Order: sequence, then structure tokens, then C-alpha cells
Amino acid sequence: METALDFLGLFPEAHAWNVTILSTDKRAVVHRPACSKDFLRQNLQTWLTLQNTHFFIRPLLRTLIFLDLDGFPSQHWEALVRLQPRAIVETSPGNLQAWFTLDTTSSGPTAVYVTKELAKALGGDPGSTAMGQQGRLPGSINVKPGRGNHKATMLMADLQCLNEKEFLAVTAAPKLAVVGDSVVRAPAKPVFKAAKPDDKSAADWKAACSFFEGNPQATVSDAKAALQ
Repeated sequence: METALDFLGLFPEAHAWNVTILSTDKRAVVHRPACSKDFLRQNLQTWLTLQNTHFFIRPLLRTLIFLDLDGFPSQHWEALVRLQPRAIVETSPGNLQAWFTLDTTSSGPTAVYVTKELAKALGGDPGSTAMGQQGRLPGSINVKPGRGNHKATMLMADLQCLNEKEFLAVTAAPKLAVVGDSVVRAPAKPVFKAAKPDDKSAADWKAACSFFEGNPQATVSDAKAALQ
């Protein structure tokens, strides 16, 4: 409950949330496309105790950037942190969701563009870049088969907006190619490549996740010092 409330508090500018709770056979147990924050808080405890359900959520903000980063290369953790997400959530071992916001002067179309470009750069799921895409609520249980009933855990939380300088640094400049009589944009390749088979970063990542679960207020520097 506390983790879920902490997550809600990361988006104070959100007056309503898109809430969906699904059974394991994908039946909607709760579906509130525009749930007020007061109603959400009043019902949160009850909804979190529903057994064998998936709890998905999204703040209704035109400036929101949501990325589904399954299998994110752990050696690029610091680069992800430099982008200044509001939250990084581990939904199951090795699988992350990153939540960002743009500054309040940005528009919805800008958020759509940034979401798609970041998904390309970070190797995110291109099928999860729609403006209505929900993510798992931290503190809820991932009952998807093979996930071991893993509790969605916040690895990082901060009231901040996307670092535009870092965004430009990780998104590759467009490359053009000549196809027939036309000039087209070549497909972008992920900037953050997966680890090689002999890379020990997976073990380091697991240790870091365990550290942050036990020390939710710790910084990246704290983790590096503790794990050296």
C-alpha cells in the first residue's frame, strides 16, 4: 500500500487516473478510464487485495512518457537515470517500466514523439508507446505466468522532468537512405545494446535491485559504494 501511495505522489499534477484491473483470464474486474485521485486513494487498499489480478494504471497527463523496457541492459542503468525519470519500476526480474514527464509547456504530440524516439533508443517495446498505455502499479503483484508472483518494485523515484539534453544525447540523429528515386529515413537502431553472454552485468543488476528494494531512498552512488 505504501509503495503504491508513494507512486501516486510522484504525479501531483494528475487530477485523474486511468485504472484497469484484469483477472488472469483478461477479464476486466475494474475499469475506470478517468478515476479521480480521491476515489482512487479511497479504493486503493481494496483493489490491491484482489487476488490473482493485474493492476494497471496511468496518470492522465498529456506530458507523460511511458516506456516498457523488458530485458533492459543493466550496464546502461546510469544512462537511464540521467534521463531523469519520475520512476523506474521493476515488474519482474530484469524487466523495467520507466515513467517520465515533460515540462508543463509541452504538448501531447511532443510527448508522442519523445515516447517513440526513446523507445527506439532504449530498446523499448514499440507496441507499448500509445498515449493511453498503462503500466503496472508499484506495490501490486505480477501474476503473469513465469513471473513468480513478483511484486512491482520502485527502484527509483523523484519529482523531476525529462532531461532534454540527455534525451538528445541518446536518440540517434536520423540517417537517410536512397530507395529507388526516393530519400527515406533509415530504421533506427537501439543506442543501448544488450550485454554479451560473458558480461557479468546481469549479476550486478540483480544485486543492485536487491539493494534498492531494501534501501528505497538510496542513490545510485550509495548503491555503487555498497556493492563494490
